Amino acid sequence: MTEKAQKLIRYNQAIQFKMATLAECEYLIAEHRSALVYSGDNFLPTLAVQGQPYLIVSPFEKAPLGVFVVSDKVHLGLAYIRPPYKYLDRQILEAFLDQVNIHYGFVASFDPHMIPLYLAFMQRCELQAYQFELLYPDLLPKGLPGVTLNLAQPKDVPYLDEMGFLTNSSSYVRRQEIWIAQDGSNRPVGIGIIQPHQSDEDHLDLGMFVNPNFQGRGIGRSIVIRLMEIIVQAGRIPVAGCFHKNFESRRTLDSAGMTCIGTISRLPFNKDLNGENPEGVGP
Repeated sequence: MTEKAQKLIRYNQAIQFKMATLAECEYLIAEHRSALVYSGDNFLPTLAVQGQPYLIVSPFEKAPLGVFVVSDKVHLGLAYIRPPYKYLDRQILEAFLDQVNIHYGFVASFDPHMIPLYLAFMQRCELQAYQFELLYPDLLPKGLPGVTLNLAQPKDVPYLDEMGFLTNSSSYVRRQEIWIAQDGSNRPVGIGIIQPHQSDEDHLDLGMFVNPNFQGRGIGRSIVIRLMEIIVQAGRIPVAGCFHKNFESRRTLDSAGMTCIGTISRLPFNKDLNGENPEGVGP
């Protein structure tokens, strides 16, 4: 076996993990983002900026090999191994799972490197959420006539709290991220939300809630359309996400003109697999 071939064998390089600050890892998180086809909604980017980063380092390399971010102490919210070191990916993840108490990881279907790596260590695959983006703003449909959005004011906080959709509604009002939806009779019928994207300033993340007394009338679809109109007029791209069992929200986002661009999966890890998936192990 040649010396070059030996360098490609797993366990051939010393790998270490160094707890770091977000500031020390931001450039690696940005590299990971730039490698993805889509941004998705704020779910995974929020995990990336709120968790504990670990730099992947080796005594034989000057620069970090990548970064892991552990969220809520039990799961991987972000995993990124830089392209020159992808041949070490199984060794790196196996070592991390051995040293840090990680139970499962989240991964987007549009993360082409991490999907096959996670699959090699997974116990099973659990769908977590659908991801949506407005791909064709010129084809944005029309909402119900009379449904309007008005930026929420401090006087609207009691109504927002009554809906029970958000915690700390006043903070959304203060940041000017929440709208009150009204029908043609000026009755409040729901809520619209637009938030900055945690990892991509070209995108804005939207959400909505319909007052239970007005559900089933197309108001949710109209709120989403109005939110997208605001975002498009600001020169940005609307994105959204919904829990995989929330079929009503998925239908609403579809009918409003958004496209399902992928999914987020939750993968419980089997630490005994050692990077292999023998017959009989897995879902």
